[in-house]
Amino acid sequence: MPEAARYRKVDLHTHSTCSDGHFSPTELVDLAVEQSVSLFALTDHDTLDGLSEARLRAAEHGLSFINGVELSTQWNGIPLHMVALNFSADNPTLLSIVEGNQVIRLDRARRIADLLVKQGLPDLFDEAVALAGNSQLGRPHFASLLVEKGFVKDANKAFDRYLGNKKLGKLRDVWPETRAGINRIGRSRYGTGTCPSQALSIDCDEIETLIK
Repeated sequence: MPEAARYRKVDLHTHSTCSDGHFSPTELVDLAVEQSVSLFALTDHDTLDGLSEARLRAAEHGLSFINGVELSTQWNGIPLHMVALNFSADNPTLLSIVEGNQVIRLDRARRIADLLVKQGLPDLFDEAVALAGNSQLGRPHFASLLVEKGFVKDANKAFDRYLGNKKLGKLRDVWPETRAGINRIGRSRYGTGTCPSQALSIDCDEIETLIK
């Protein structure tokens, strides 16, 4: 047996246009099939909206599909994204967490818009909401508007000049605590995993504390 044939191709961390991905759930499933993936999960940020579409397309291809979601959380002030897998799409625990994070995300965007106004910019909240559409509203949408309106040359400049943590302060403390999320999901007996939302400098003791 060829070495490659001994292993299954799986992809359990993907994002669609329902959050910050470039492809629709259907297109993602099609790509997975093209790459001979045998087990696939859609894990959009803080939303379950794309699961039904992805599941239906996977069934058409005969591709094994499991539900997933990437939840925004924080641990000791450090932003951590928690991936939950293999749950029922109508699970009340996951629905409650996702709905709560959607409220937080909207409130956070309002705070961003207000802080930009304090920097002398117009109120971009409504336009950012409209630009986000069905995706997950965040700083990149404000960055796109700043570029579009000529305030900055590109998105990197938007973050450097207006949207970085040094300009807006700490907006990551709004998310629920990672441990609370793990405990809630853990009681439902579904798989979870965590990863930092950016490169972090934490020592082994902190990692051990997190995974206990």
